[in-house]
Amino acid sequence: MKKRYLTLCFLCLILLGSAVATACNAEANDAPIGAFSEVDGSVEAASEDSTPNDVSEPTFIVGSVESGAGESVQVPIQFNNAGKGICGATIRLSLSSGLKLTNIQSGSAFSTLVLTKPGDLATSTPTLLWDGMEEDQSSGEIAVLTFEVPEEAGTYEIIASCKAGDVIDGNLNDVEVAFVSGGITVVSKTNLEPDAILPAALTSIEEEAFAGSSFVYVRLSDKATYIGKRAFADCPNLKHIYIPPRTTAIENDAFEGVSGLVIHGSSGSFAEDYADAHGFAFQSE
Repeated sequence: MKKRYLTLCFLCLILLGSAVATACNAEANDAPIGAFSEVDGSVEAASEDSTPNDVSEPTFIVGSVESGAGESVQVPIQFNNAGKGICGATIRLSLSSGLKLTNIQSGSAFSTLVLTKPGDLATSTPTLLWDGMEEDQSSGEIAVLTFEVPEEAGTYEIIASCKAGDVIDGNLNDVEVAFVSGGITVVSKTNLEPDAILPAALTSIEEEAFAGSSFVYVRLSDKATYIGKRAFADCPNLKHIYIPPRTTAIENDAFEGVSGLVIHGSSGSFAEDYADAHGFAFQSE
């Protein structure tokens, strides 16, 4: 009798455990999507779609450059299309007081679109307009702005923006874009010092001699006569270079990939002619 009683109790415990397990499983299966679950003591939210949102978007980027007081300097405008085709774009600029816009050049990107420049460059709120018949898929430099900067040292902003409908694709749909504004930091001439002074023995700057270097301001020796192919190409930080009157030969691609460069030299020199012919700013010393 005692043995039969123990057996019965044992069977009851098994049935009870099975019922509890079934109930727990049913409750877990019925839990709604998005319910909270505790993992390693922390609380995490479950989600129907855990794929992160793609925050990449087409972006217009105004360059930030440094200039000596009273100089002429170039500021590039870049565009990253983030996979979007552009058929038309209107960019509205707002310039800090003291900046004088003197020229606008088309860049290598947006080559299938036509750039319409503002009729009055003297305005503090110039508008740039690109339009075409087909989408342009390119990224890169879309324009280069040339400014005369004031004598007073300081930071002068160039703010870019647009309104709804200003940027459209080939189907005339509005394209949402982002902007990175830039500007010009003007330093007094007494504070503008070269970080590389080339020795007098270096009279000829050979091919790719300083390509990809990190110089900001290079001063050539007064005895330098020649600057070779791609000698200062792809120098992202190069903003100023002094070229002496004795230099009478500079290869066309000597400064390939360099933007916003100011060439310093003597008025009427070969360096000034080279700067004018290749779209670089020139500062007479």
